[in-house]
Amino acid sequence: MKIVHRFLHHYFAISLIASVKAVGEQWKEEEWDGDDSWRTTDAIWDNLGCEDIFSTERPIHSQQKWKQAIDIFHAIVGDGHLDPLKNGFSVGIEAKQTEGKGRGIYATHPIKKGELVWSSKRTARFDDGDDYRHFLSVLDVDFACDVLQWAYVQDVSDSDEHQELQISVDLDEGCFCNGEGDGEPSSVGCDEDEAVNFEGGCRSNYFALRDIEAGEELLCNYDEFALPYGWKEFGLDLPNSMGQKYWFAGDFNANGWDGSLDYEEKDWDGIWSVNKIWYNLGCPHIFSTERPIHSQQKWKQAIDIYHAIIQD
Repeated sequence: MKIVHRFLHHYFAISLIASVKAVGEQWKEEEWDGDDSWRTTDAIWDNLGCEDIFSTERPIHSQQKWKQAIDIFHAIVGDGHLDPLKNGFSVGIEAKQTEGKGRGIYATHPIKKGELVWSSKRTARFDDGDDYRHFLSVLDVDFACDVLQWAYVQDVSDSDEHQELQISVDLDEGCFCNGEGDGEPSSVGCDEDEAVNFEGGCRSNYFALRDIEAGEELLCNYDEFALPYGWKEFGLDLPNSMGQKYWFAGDFNANGWDGSLDYEEKDWDGIWSVNKIWYNLGCPHIFSTERPIHSQQKWKQAIDIYHAIIQD
């Protein structure tokens, strides 16, 4: 039976790789650049119908499901370094549904402060936006929607002088870690004192930030590892990707604000994140050079604008 099982596993693995490669060739031929439905994460989300998929409870995925995603990742990037038999968790955890949050992860045993909780043994990393799009296109639609919600851009460089951005997808229960909230600070994250003892430091390892009791939900601080602006670097979060336009307060020019408050609304639908504003204003380019120490006149100008807007 073991021989038959190994043969079938090998056969299905070869079939999967062949099908992924076939989709890859079709992907190249179709030149996705002309298809806006696969251009940005927002567009892909809409194209796959993820809003409807997330209108009902999402499942806790089986190990077979994780393995399938890992096999697809390996077939696309040609790298077999992820081992589906190695779990990213070094402590006992249970993934289950959490009221008001969706899926979450819980400690099954007490965890001491400073103890290694999770490492990136099963984190798929993409350094190319098209490979990530290809990955999403081959996955089952509902799982692809999950990945869109879980994936994050991370700086994996060990240098303070330059960044090495990669799209990261945790293909284990680590993706279910909910974020901290009001009255619920993160319990898992970077412990620099402990991280020096592990390869990859805090980029690849997360520790208990305090003693954690059995049955307690593990909470993460996404700001420690996820870079919201990073999607732009992969062409996956372009300005106005959803047809949104911004509004202007008065006239901004080389001399600054002209003092007027003639608001011109341009089809703004109210769904503007700070991340989108950041890119529409060209802030990455502005911050590529040294920023000045502002004059008192500049501070006064900002105060005048504030008073004019709130009429106080």
